[in-house]
Parts: sequence; structure tokens; C-alpha cells
Amino acid sequence: MYGFYKKIVIGIFTLFMAGCVTDESALKTQNDILALQRQSYENSQKIIGLENNMDESLSNIRKNQADISSKVDRLTEEFQRLYGRFEESRHYTEKSLRDIGSLQLKELRESLENLKQRVETIEKLPVKAPQTMGQAKVEEQPKTQEQPKPQEQAKVEEKVRIPEPPKKEEKPLPPIEMYKDAYSTMKSGDVATARTKFKKYLDVYPNNEYSDNAQFWLGESYYQEKDFESAILAYEEVIRKFPKSEKRAAAMLKQGFSFYELGDKTSGRLLLEAVLKNYPTSQEAALAKKRLKAEGIKLPTRETEQKTPAVKKKPSKTE
Repeated sequence: MYGFYKKIVIGIFTLFMAGCVTDESALKTQNDILALQRQSYENSQKIIGLENNMDESLSNIRKNQADISSKVDRLTEEFQRLYGRFEESRHYTEKSLRDIGSLQLKELRESLENLKQRVETIEKLPVKAPQTMGQAKVEEQPKTQEQPKPQEQAKVEEKVRIPEPPKKEEKPLPPIEMYKDAYSTMKSGDVATARTKFKKYLDVYPNNEYSDNAQFWLGESYYQEKDFESAILAYEEVIRKFPKSEKRAAAMLKQGFSFYELGDKTSGRLLLEAVLKNYPTSQEAALAKKRLKAEGIKLPTRETEQKTPAVKKKPSKTE
């Protein structure tokens, strides 16, 4: 009897446990289904968003295509309009050239015809008409000698003109005389003539004992006429071509002054400071210092003296 009840209890417990397991599996399955439904809904929302974005992008693309098409149409119309104007202008230009050419050709032909008639008139002599037998002879009056016409007179003079002997080329003056002549002209105040003479000197003697001075005074001629740009270029030739010249410091000084006159204060200041640095004991350095002070440039109390190699003064060289 006891064994029978035991079997009944075991059976009931087994059924209970089986029911519990079945309920848990069903709940898990239901949760999985809900999760899948949630994921499906999210995916569907993403698809809807992508479709909306795609529609918006397609709409923008269509709008841009429409704008581009409209611009292309406008450009095409503008091109056609300009091409039409070009063709019209070319037609009028060609027509004008043809008309002008025809008119000039007509005038040329008329001029040639008139010239031909004048030549024939000059070359032909007057012909006397023959008399008939029944006509009374008329006593011929003495004729005055016909004066030659101006055209014929010119032709005769041209034929008998004696050729002039070829001119002998003038030998240039010696360098010192040629330089002194140009320098004297400069000091007399005839700046333009002096400039011409200095240029001629440099053409004949480009690398002579006085070439650096001639180049400097060429720059001075421009400076005195306030052509500061040309003066700067002329002074630069002294600095570049004649680095050991006595006029190098003066050329740098006047170059700096010229830049100041043109309003380029930076270049002017740098050049004057270079004069102070390279030629500290020269007269040009004193003038550079005076101009820098006038421009409000503060100078150091003790300048570094950097003497340049002494240049031997040419004994016979003038200013």
C-alpha cells in the first residue's frame, strides 16, 4: 500500500515539473518572438528613413540637373548671340575693307592717269598745222625762247648734280679731353648736352680711367632734372661695374637720396646706412648721417668702423 502511494506522489511531481518546464520554454519563445518583432520594426524604420533620404537626394539631383540644363541653355543662347555679332562684325569689316580697297585703287588709277597725261603734255612739242595752197602766207612772228618747266628743270639739275665726297669719320678726342669737355658742359648748366657727351664718352671709352666718373655724372644729370628713376639706374652702374671707384660711395649716397625722393624710405635708409657702414670716415657718410637724422632715424652712439681698402687717387683725374 505504501509503495502504491509513493508511485502516485512521484507521478504527480513529475507532471508538475514537466508543466514548469513547458511554461518556461513558452515564455522564452515568446520573448524571442517579441525581440524579433522589435528588430523587424527597427529595420523597417531604417528602410523607411533610407527611402526618404534617397527621395530627397534624387530630388536634389533632379533640381541640380535642371539648374545645369538651364545654365547650359543660357550659355548656348549667349554663345549663339555673340557668334552672330562676330559674324556680323566680320561681314561689315570685310565689306569696309573691300570698299576702302576699291576706293584706293580707283584713286591710284586716277593719279596714274593724271600723271601720264602730264608726262605726255611735257614731252610733246606743239605741232604747227599745215597750210593749204590757197591760203595766204602769214609772216611768222619771232617766238620767244620757251622756258623749261619746273619738273624738267629739276630733272636736269638732278642729272648734272655732282656727288658730294664722302665725309671723313671724325676721330674721337683723347679720353681726358673728351671727359673734360663733357664735365665743363655739365658745370656750365647745360645738363642735357652734358648728358649726351657723357653717353658718347661711355660708348667710346666704356672701361677707361674716367669711365666711372662719366657714369656718375650721367646719373647726376638725371638727378638734377628730377628723373630719379633714371638716376638710380645710372648710379647702380657705377656700383656694379666699378666696385673700387672713388665715386662708389657718392653713387650709393645719391641713390639713397633718389629713393627718398620717390617715397621709398626703406630703400633709401638701407643705402644710407650702407654708406655709414662701408665708408664711415668719408664726406658721404657725414651727409648720409645728416639725412638720416632729418628723417628721424636713430643712429647708434658708437658706429662700428669698417674701413674699406684705400683707393689710390688718380693724379690727373678731375671731379
